[in-house]
Amino acid sequence: MDKQISEPIPENIILQNQEVKIFFESSAVGSLVLNEVFCSIVVLNNAGQIIYCNKIFKNIADNNQQVLGKRFGTYISCSNVADGAKECGQATFCNHCTVNKLFQGTAEIKEYEISFLQKNNKVLEFLVRPVLFEVMSNRYTLLIIKDISNEKRRRMLERIFFHDISNTMTIMNGHLLMLEKDKNNSIKFERVKKTYDKMWDEVKGQKILADAENGELQIRFSPIEIRTFIQEIIILLQEIYKENRLLFEFDHALEGMVIETDETILRRVIVNMIKNAIEASNKESLVTIKTHVDKKYVKLMIHNEGYIPEEIQAKIFKRSFSTKGKGRGLGTYSMKLFTEKYLSGMIDFESLEKSGTTFLVKLPRT
Repeated sequence: MDKQISEPIPENIILQNQEVKIFFESSAVGSLVLNEVFCSIVVLNNAGQIIYCNKIFKNIADNNQQVLGKRFGTYISCSNVADGAKECGQATFCNHCTVNKLFQGTAEIKEYEISFLQKNNKVLEFLVRPVLFEVMSNRYTLLIIKDISNEKRRRMLERIFFHDISNTMTIMNGHLLMLEKDKNNSIKFERVKKTYDKMWDEVKGQKILADAENGELQIRFSPIEIRTFIQEIIILLQEIYKENRLLFEFDHALEGMVIETDETILRRVIVNMIKNAIEASNKESLVTIKTHVDKKYVKLMIHNEGYIPEEIQAKIFKRSFSTKGKGRGLGTYSMKLFTEKYLSGMIDFESLEKSGTTFLVKLPRT
């Protein structure tokens, strides 16, 4: 491979680089932090030239070219800068480039999601936070850059998956409706229908969780009579877990009480809580569901006789952790996410060797 010949760096770029380097690296700690953070940091002068960056930014272009003095689009191989025919900032679409607008001072100082198509057709997607500052009367733009390419790609694949699987499930439902009319296949129909319902519920659950994590979940609050709501869930789970014992003890103050919440999301939280309690118990153990009402909250407590070791307790609400095996860690994580971010409630638990484990969810009263 031929070695690239480094271009001479203009004198003004060297001077500006030294000014900013002293500003940021006036101590060993400053230099260490800038080069070890998990994001790219780059400083542009008022001509859009790179006069300072940390190690992570140098890897963005995936080549050995000189970075100092280069314009941002040139260094990252932006496709709008076609083989040097146009300078970064001079091509037609550069007028719409957020980075271009930032160092020119024509863009609002806020967080941006920015995409670049490289000459090799690779797409770079960044979350960029700009900061303006001055050193020795020179004005600079600092860009804090997080690479979100993988995250954006995952979101796109999720949307495609949920769209396609929803269409497939709709077709399956049409076939089920035809099968339902065939009296000779009534037993087969019931079995297939149960499998279909379970599968469809899982798909909807994953879609809701993906939307919640991406901040795209649409919440629809409506009034529900909370005691009846919980009783219906318990009756459903008693049908599924026939050999397990469920005991519902309700606060009489709950009689007729209506709260405003998202029924679909709350059902998923409560079902998950009760399922976890049942699956953590043996068939002879009692799972108790209690309610309590105070001035601010409706409280739901779900207790089982099992004990969670302390080292596991510390991981309960983490996204990827599960006691059920690898790849199953979404139950308690989703319960906390839904309750605290979307239902304005709180969720917690206590597990003691002598008394067992209790999960508590608190929902605001209307």
